[in-house]
Amino acid sequence: MRLLLSIAASALFATSALAIDLPDPKSPNYRELPLNIADKGTIYQTIKTSKTEVRDGKTKVTSSHSRYRNDFTATDAGYKVKKTLVAFTVTGADGQTIDQNAKTPEAIFLKTLTGAFAELTYIGDEGLAPQRLEDWPNLWKSTRALIGATLRADGKTPTPETEAQVMGMMDKMFGNLTPEQAAQTFLQPDTMIAMPHNLALEINKPLSADSEIIVPLGNYPLTVSETFVITHWNAAGNTAQVTYDYRPQPESLKAFMYEFLPKFLKDAGAPAAAIAEMEAAMKANPGNVFDISTHCDYDMAIDTGLVRQGKCTRITTVSLMGQSSSKTEIYDFTESFVP
Repeated sequence: MRLLLSIAASALFATSALAIDLPDPKSPNYRELPLNIADKGTIYQTIKTSKTEVRDGKTKVTSSHSRYRNDFTATDAGYKVKKTLVAFTVTGADGQTIDQNAKTPEAIFLKTLTGAFAELTYIGDEGLAPQRLEDWPNLWKSTRALIGATLRADGKTPTPETEAQVMGMMDKMFGNLTPEQAAQTFLQPDTMIAMPHNLALEINKPLSADSEIIVPLGNYPLTVSETFVITHWNAAGNTAQVTYDYRPQPESLKAFMYEFLPKFLKDAGAPAAAIAEMEAAMKANPGNVFDISTHCDYDMAIDTGLVRQGKCTRITTVSLMGQSSSKTEIYDFTESFVP
């Protein structure tokens, strides 16, 4: 049950172009935040994440801190970006910290897994938002091999049935992703950072719209509501504050959970008993079985359009069979021309 819910939660965050009416450029409150970068250059990112999971009355907290170098080159439709992981630390629920210099077996495995995504290239739009992950088939092939190695970590010998079930589900989730879907799935922080790039709004006038995203899990079309606001503009201080809110529409989310997900999991080879248990629990509690929302705050540099400091908080809640669980993910990030 928990595995199925985790799969559903991890697959829901994605983005799409907003279908919106443009703000009035003639308004005295109209402001623009163009991304002012050259045709070729480098942007340095820091990304800190923390994840707090509450389940069965128990709390688990994990975190990470990563630094990236993004070398970009202009293309006809945007930018080609070579993304390189410069350094990272990961802190587990037990408080153990692993970095690139750690030598324990767990650290070696984590570094191997991280290495699969330590250097990659993606195609971004004019705001550097990831649109397509290059060489995705080979990247997935190497990642899949590492997932298989995980099953045998510490001398474990999974049964052929268990291995086939796990790998079959992984293939169903990620193996059929297009390069476009892979970019949205594996470059979520980059998408968050890029969202306020090239923004044009009227100060304190929310710009809201419904849009359709394609959930990578089964290519399901989900309707979401999104809102941007420029809340503060200080030209003298070269700073602007922007907020962003994102939430799936209830009816669309309900259709995903009640109609699509059980069939998808069945086709993926999930245990019939687990699927039946999940369906029975959702029918017994037709209310807020599952919910997810994201809120972001940005401090923007007006002259460059870069994110001086940003923070996105995504909250996921699940309520089934009289029990509830929640996951709070916090992303803190910066981008700069200076390392």
